[in-house]
Amino acid sequence: MKRITVLLALVATAASAAGSQSPGDFAYGIPLALEADRAFYRVELPGAVYAGSARADLGDLRVFNADDAMVPYAYVPRPAPARQQRSPVALPLFPLFAERDALDASGLSLNVTRNAAGTIVSVTTQDAQSAPERKPVGYLVDAEALTEPFKALTLKWTPPLQGTTTRVRVEASEDLASWRTLAADAPLLDLRYDGRRLLHNRVDLPAVRPKYLRLSWPAGAAPVLDGALAEFADSLQESRHEWSEATGTLLADREGEYEFDLGGSFPIDRVAIDLPEINAVVPGELFARATREQPWRPVATLVAYRLRRESGEVSAAPTPVSGTGMRYWLLRIDPKSGGVGRGQLRLRAG
Repeated sequence: MKRITVLLALVATAASAAGSQSPGDFAYGIPLALEADRAFYRVELPGAVYAGSARADLGDLRVFNADDAMVPYAYVPRPAPARQQRSPVALPLFPLFAERDALDASGLSLNVTRNAAGTIVSVTTQDAQSAPERKPVGYLVDAEALTEPFKALTLKWTPPLQGTTTRVRVEASEDLASWRTLAADAPLLDLRYDGRRLLHNRVDLPAVRPKYLRLSWPAGAAPVLDGALAEFADSLQESRHEWSEATGTLLADREGEYEFDLGGSFPIDRVAIDLPEINAVVPGELFARATREQPWRPVATLVAYRLRRESGEVSAAPTPVSGTGMRYWLLRIDPKSGGVGRGQLRLRAG
């Protein structure tokens, strides 16, 4: 096990400035115990490093080995959020049948029953008579098990519907009684010629999470399907955030302006304002600067709120900002908002 020390502070002596730096020239350090013998190591800097650094760009950071020799290093910023693609999910599919003269599935009444044996779909006509299984006019898709919205539906059929072009109507429902249209006339095709195949079996949808979908075809000409897949939008996989907090100080000569000192220059990309009182809504402008000598720079316009609901308390989500290296923050509240109430206003920086 090797031991390397990371030290931070301004260089204090002329000899150090000339290039003969040693751990003794720095204010404090953090020991790193590294296992194995590798060409390089990656270390996530804790918040104390940013708080203790005398420079916003971490230009006073050095790395020494156990022999007090300087070790080269490179500062790598936190990577941008990566997009994570979720695999499609197969959904249960139930064919809907009607009499030969039925044009589509709109005149059918549906009922879904679940028990230990599985899922049972009952189909009746508008006059409450059982629909004879004579002609397939559509399909019922059970999406109740999904926990997040999906953006498309991919239909599967075997054997391939060669030489087929058709259009499908997709509707959504929560109770199998009332339906809303998601896609009124989506094209489907499966063509083959000279050893080539042209297949389009995907229906784009608005981001939805209904319990049920109903598929129907014009004039009741439903193809024979054997599968339906729900496709999800890509999600952002963000890195873990650390949070630094500061209490607001009301400026004596400025009405509705609060200043915050985070105690260090952090790589900040989001800020949240915590209000002291419940059922409060406060719009405001956010400013920042690296040192007290610099002028305030506008960063974001936000609305902070803290409200009580039946399910519990809800607060405004953190506001995305570009505030890397900014230690001092200023919140200027709209004077027409009525203020923040009694108690301390807090700023959280991620």
